[in-house]
Formats: sequence, C-alpha cells, structure tokens
Amino acid sequence: MESRLIELETKLAFAEDMLDTLNTTVFRQRERIDLLERQQPDALRTLMARAAHLSAEGRERAERDRLLRRAAGISDNETLDRTLREALRHGPGRPDM
Repeated sequence: MESRLIELETKLAFAEDMLDTLNTTVFRQRERIDLLERQQPDALRTLMARAAHLSAEGRERAERDRLLRRAAGISDNETLDRTLREALRHGPGRPDM
C-alpha cells in the first residue's frame, strides 16, 4: 500500500511540474502575441507608406520616360533604354552614329 501511495505522489508531483511548465509557456506565448499585436499597426503603416512611395516613384519614372521618348522622338521604352545606354557609353557630344 505504501509503495502505491509513493508511486501516486511521484506521478502527481511530475504532473504538477508539467502543468507549471505548460502554464509558463502559455504565459510567455501570450506576452509575445500581445507584443506582435501591438506592433502590427505600426508595421502595416510602414508597409503602406512604402507602397505609396514606390507607387509615386513608378509614376514619376513613367512620366520621365514618356517625356524623354517624346523629346527624342522614340515610341517605346526598349528603344529609349537602348538610346540612353548608348549615350552613357559614348559620353555627351559623341553620338553613336
């Protein structure tokens, strides 16, 4: 009988230790979730601002390319890119032709 009681007390002590460990784990996870939830709006605002900035840069680049094509009498971006690369390679005042 006494050995059975010792065995049960040992199992109970082990179960209590596991429960304490589990409680600590759950508590730490809840803290981490709370932190992430607080950071989420900031991260979303940062992401939205970056997307708006990139969108504005894209519109500016498209307008710049349109103006350059118009000024050079070029109809497409591929020809514009090739023309600009050639101009950069040969320097100002030194046409490729």
